[in-house]
Amino acid sequence: MLTEKLNSLQEYRKDLSRVDIKAISLVCYDTDIEEAVNVIKNFHNKTIERICVPSSIKRTNNLTNFDNIPVEELEKNFDKTNLTVFAKDFFTSQKWKYLLDTVWINTFREFYYFNPTFIKEGTPVEWIPLPDFYNENKDKIDRCYNLFATEKDKEEYLRSIKSIIEGSSGYLYWNGDEEYFPAKLMPVVKKGDVVADVGVSSYYPELEKYSVMAGTKGKVLAFEASPVEYEKIKQDLAKRTDLKNVELINYGLWNYDTTLKLSVDETASSLIFQWTDNLMDCKLVTLDNYMKSHKIKKLDYIKMDIEGAESQALAGAEKTIKKHRPNMAICVYHHPVHLYELMLYIDSLNAGYDFYFQHHSAYGVETVLYAVRKNCFKFCYEKITRLFNLDKLINNLKIKFDRIRYRNKRILVYGAGSNFEKLYKENYFKNWHITAISDKKFTETAAIHGIMAVAPEQIFDLDFDAIFITLKQRDKAVDFIKKLDEVKSKNIKFLYEDLK
Repeated sequence: MLTEKLNSLQEYRKDLSRVDIKAISLVCYDTDIEEAVNVIKNFHNKTIERICVPSSIKRTNNLTNFDNIPVEELEKNFDKTNLTVFAKDFFTSQKWKYLLDTVWINTFREFYYFNPTFIKEGTPVEWIPLPDFYNENKDKIDRCYNLFATEKDKEEYLRSIKSIIEGSSGYLYWNGDEEYFPAKLMPVVKKGDVVADVGVSSYYPELEKYSVMAGTKGKVLAFEASPVEYEKIKQDLAKRTDLKNVELINYGLWNYDTTLKLSVDETASSLIFQWTDNLMDCKLVTLDNYMKSHKIKKLDYIKMDIEGAESQALAGAEKTIKKHRPNMAICVYHHPVHLYELMLYIDSLNAGYDFYFQHHSAYGVETVLYAVRKNCFKFCYEKITRLFNLDKLINNLKIKFDRIRYRNKRILVYGAGSNFEKLYKENYFKNWHITAISDKKFTETAAIHGIMAVAPEQIFDLDFDAIFITLKQRDKAVDFIKKLDEVKSKNIKFLYEDLK
């Protein structure tokens, strides 16, 4: 089922080298105009109709024209076609990420980008594609897909999977919600809450928000592994009178207590990836041990962005998650396997979570899994159901109820194979009013067991109250029927038997 959904996804953004257009509106900073124009002319042979620079960023020059090309404000050109962002190499300059986000959030339509260094691996615009990623991890990805709370979250999840398969961020959608603070889940932190902000760094806008949201009766445990970043934050917090409920902690979280070498650069630090030769000792602790040794009685929320160490940190927080059931925002973009590995681990703890998924940028980073604890009634109901293996009993009761409820209704049967024949011989349809039976093998109106047989395309020419699915692959059949007529099929009731 998911293979078809993945194949049907369309890109929002494409590399300029993969599109056939004659003219573009170039988006770049004023300092990059000359380089961007040369790249376009030398490698892409496109006509540049205008150069669009952001007025929200202080300019270093006041050019109104370059090489006979008008230089205009980006903010006045969002309606222009073929907007193309000059995306410089991730390792030397990250400013272009602001341009990608700005264009996307102000247009929500297709635009293009190009990377002048043509380096794919490691950039959040393009990377090495993994064409077999879904097939090799199908069962795990399918399980995650079915765990998400809404159809929108399922689609965004598939878009992240597709981006890994193709090696392109062009499939990713961002609705403008601030990272860690999605509108549909607000407020993520309430007054009096205890928050674990894991992976702070010296740039900490979310830490400030958590502090305000938790209030004077709440507390924010700010974990930062890097000794360099820790000192920067410590000096800054000393000047802040408004963040008194923040406790800065110079520990990284791991799955056991230890000291390891940390790779440190100007933008981030990591225990998993050695980005530079600048290595320093980092003290690590499990969240479980820290909670116990510091006698912390409750934990309401965990935010975790620790450059690839999320898997180990979650493993070291198992007891804490089971006991306190904190709401969580976990970054899942640092490694492809995190798109399923982290979610399945949290779900395996049986702590009672609904899962949500959101991508917070127009490029290949800032993807967050939100785990929101279920209310007590729902959580207890699911635990009792699982404990006494009641799922099958409840499902069978629902099926029997549907059979009674629709006994005198008009039913269209979909699927005329061996399962249908088995049910027919068992007089399963005895008390039902069967309008017709449909199957892909019927190309014209016929009859089977005295029942009118029609092609799927003719289904919505008939009157019926429900569609009974006799196929084992029910989800696939339902999706197929809905595609036949999206408007009429939205309110159709689908019935089925618990077929073996």
